[in-house]
Amino acid sequence: MSRELVTPQQIQHWLSDRINGDRLLLDDGHHQHVSVPLKNEPDADGCNWNIATWRNPAGHEAVIDAAMREARSRFNLE
Repeated sequence: MSRELVTPQQIQHWLSDRINGDRLLLDDGHHQHVSVPLKNEPDADGCNWNIATWRNPAGHEAVIDAAMREARSRFNLE
């Protein structure tokens, strides 16, 4: 599957919407900050970006991991 080429800000916005729109975060009243992704050499799956650290995931790591897996399969940085 080919990835859509986007800017770091587009990935950041997409992830923020996906993560912060999740029912678990909404129910907990938690807002997750999403850092701007950094470009790197493509990994074994062909993804050329990552967000290495997350501030205060507050027990919502599964939501973040699921959104990251989806985003990394859909997008590459320009």
